[in-house]
Amino acid sequence: MKDERFVIAGNGLKLMFIGTILGMLAFIPIIGGILSIVGWVVSLVGLAKTTGAAPGYKNAIIMLVVQIVVSIIVGVMASMALGGAILGSGAAAVGGLAGVTILSIVSQVLAFLQTYFICTATSGLLREIGAEDVAVKGDMVWKLNALCYLIAIVVLILTMIVAPLAAVLDVVSVIVSLVADVLFVIFLYQSQRVMLA
Repeated sequence: MKDERFVIAGNGLKLMFIGTILGMLAFIPIIGGILSIVGWVVSLVGLAKTTGAAPGYKNAIIMLVVQIVVSIIVGVMASMALGGAILGSGAAAVGGLAGVTILSIVSQVLAFLQTYFICTATSGLLREIGAEDVAVKGDMVWKLNALCYLIAIVVLILTMIVAPLAAVLDVVSVIVSLVADVLFVIFLYQSQRVMLA
């Protein structure tokens, strides 16, 4: 009989796979926003389902909750900075934008940690059942995501200093992120198939 942890993780990863695919369809006119929200909720439910399988999944949930709180704070601070700019308070607007940038960097780090914990927890379970070939892909995915988030953080910083260079790095970041997202989706799909087989 298969260890229940693999079934729990497999079912959660399956939902995360479906949610991630739906989220990637955000570019579709009219329904893209709805698909993105539905995808986020399905992914969240999937991640919540995995928490009983390995401690790394619990850490990923914690990072996600903290990231949501930070994102709300960023939204409020950005609104206040915009309000300061509209009302003519340049100093308040600049200070607000600096705070937004710092918290955006924190949010990027939290997003990376979430991906890291998901990949390492899944790879650990895969290694337990001898699926080293899929586990190695998880290791590659989190490392590629580390590069993406590092570039995103550099772009955030450079946007305040040298906007043209930030624009070039932003294009590179988008391309690397797209590759990382596709590899993450493939990893989720293969992992859930192995665990549910």
